Amino acid sequence: WDLQLVELQSAIVVPTTASKAATIATAEEDDSEEEDMGRLDARFVDNFEGINWNKLQQYCKPMRTLKGKKSWVFNYGYRVALQRSAEQVADKQERTFFVCHWCHQNTASSGIVEFSTATSSAAKHLGLDRRGHYLSKHGKKVAMLPGGQSTIETAMRKGVAISQEVANELGNFNVQGFRLAAMLWLVENNHPLREFESKSFRKMLQYANPAAEDALW
Repeated sequence: WDLQLVELQSAIVVPTTASKAATIATAEEDDSEEEDMGRLDARFVDNFEGINWNKLQQYCKPMRTLKGKKSWVFNYGYRVALQRSAEQVADKQERTFFVCHWCHQNTASSGIVEFSTATSSAAKHLGLDRRGHYLSKHGKKVAMLPGGQSTIETAMRKGVAISQEVANELGNFNVQGFRLAAMLWLVENNHPLREFESKSFRKMLQYANPAAEDALW
């Protein structure tokens, strides 16, 4: 009997390789689940990186995360809630606000917009034609003249940084020189003076440069 027991024990092979493989597979599954949860959190959980709560004394983090996927506006701002009384908390009343990243970090103004029901007001704020804004869900809007091309003046109004060297090199619009050239064009081509007043002519000048249109009127 003892001899049979020894032979039986010798025949048993411990599956060390299989055990390691199973352990590795389990660890990989855990890592994959953590990555999935991380991606899920990014879609719903609020991001407060860089926020200065000292500027937002009346506000706090919302009591709950969003029910649905975050709007694109939260790529450019924080979601905060107005601090409430115990009665308001009991009634589940929560007023939520959008805090513009750029306004919060760069200006004295708060850049706070309420959006308890919809984010359209926050999107409108981000789309304003001002420095640090002019944004849409696709990113920075293209600053262009209506039906025409951008000028250095337009770019500067949009907040685009133009170096002194570049600005001086491009120079300014010569109003008197343009007026003289326009009058010579009328005379040499025998055009009436009212040509300058036609809508098509003014539209052409505006397309080229608004300063040219302004120079003749």
